[in-house]
Amino acid sequence: MNSRGTLSVSTKNLSQSSSSSSALASIGNGMKSLGLYAEAKPILLDALALRRANLPETHSEVWDSEFELGRLEVEGGDGLVAVERCRRLLAVQKKARADRAVLLNTRFYEGVALISLGLDEGGAALKEVLAERQRFLPRNHKDVILVKLALIAWLIDQA
Repeated sequence: MNSRGTLSVSTKNLSQSSSSSSALASIGNGMKSLGLYAEAKPILLDALALRRANLPETHSEVWDSEFELGRLEVEGGDGLVAVERCRRLLAVQKKARADRAVLLNTRFYEGVALISLGLDEGGAALKEVLAERQRFLPRNHKDVILVKLALIAWLIDQA
């Protein structure tokens, strides 16, 4: 904490290791959960940079960093950047034959980002995610309910 009571993080002395990138990701995500988007983004970018420097683009930790940055961008009101990030991530995940649930999570946040921009394509993306999730998850599963809630919010905005 600095004199103003805010968290200050220096990444200059951190070694380029998995534990360092995980620590940065945890700090950045904690700040994001507090609504400190501007302060969290450079920390999450540092975590991603460390992971990219030490891991292949198909590694789940690299995907996690990209995904968390996409979520931050959606929540922080930067929907266009989030859409671009989600699309790039989805392409890499498809190329690497990622698990269906991973693909659907990325597609879900792409849909949310599109909706945040007022684009109807977001509703179509959410409908696609819902249909696919309902194929392998029960109706009352949290991931199914989450998509339904997002669709309801989109439909209300359409009215």
